[in-house]
Amino acid sequence: LQKGGTVIKYIGDAVFAAWGVPLADPDHARRAVEAALEMMGASRMDVDGRQLVTRIGVNTGPALAGNLGSDSRFDYTLIGDAVNLAARLEGMNKYLGTAVLLSETTWRKVEGRFTARCVGSFRVVGKKGAVEVYELLGTAGVAAEGAVMTTFAQGLAAYRNGDLATARERFERTLAERGGTDGPSTFYLRKIDYWERVGKHDPWDGVINLDEK
Repeated sequence: LQKGGTVIKYIGDAVFAAWGVPLADPDHARRAVEAALEMMGASRMDVDGRQLVTRIGVNTGPALAGNLGSDSRFDYTLIGDAVNLAARLEGMNKYLGTAVLLSETTWRKVEGRFTARCVGSFRVVGKKGAVEVYELLGTAGVAAEGAVMTTFAQGLAAYRNGDLATARERFERTLAERGGTDGPSTFYLRKIDYWERVGKHDPWDGVINLDEK
């Protein structure tokens, strides 16, 4: 709310929020990412001796917003492909060991104001095409281990090109340089183990298929 968002509803233990509706806001993408960044910081706090783990997905796109429903149930909500993708990004954090994931659409609107790294191209449930996904790391100007991120980017490029040996070496180096903890590197090392065991499919496009929500 402090960042101008609207809480649409609570879904189980999730919060569904939107920016740019019901009132137009030309800077909605920045505000949404700022809110995600602050929530990411809050998730590092201890709550009764335990760390509150928060996963966030942010996507930007057209949606149908308004009072929708029937005579028996009627409330303000958003529906559409853009909403579904945001939900998929939130769930994708589980696999990548990340906290906040942005779609390419969102990243292109806030690039230069924040720091992020591309973590690959993914096909998610409900979408035929691949989606480029970015991990939010911090605000622009905040050091994000530039050399390490370059090593990761090299590993990702090698994986996309089908050079699994080089990709493995780069991801292992990223993992070591980050003190043995880097969710995306671990994710890709597991993928490489799998493809080396069963053999790469042909043609190879380097896109990750996620069959679960």
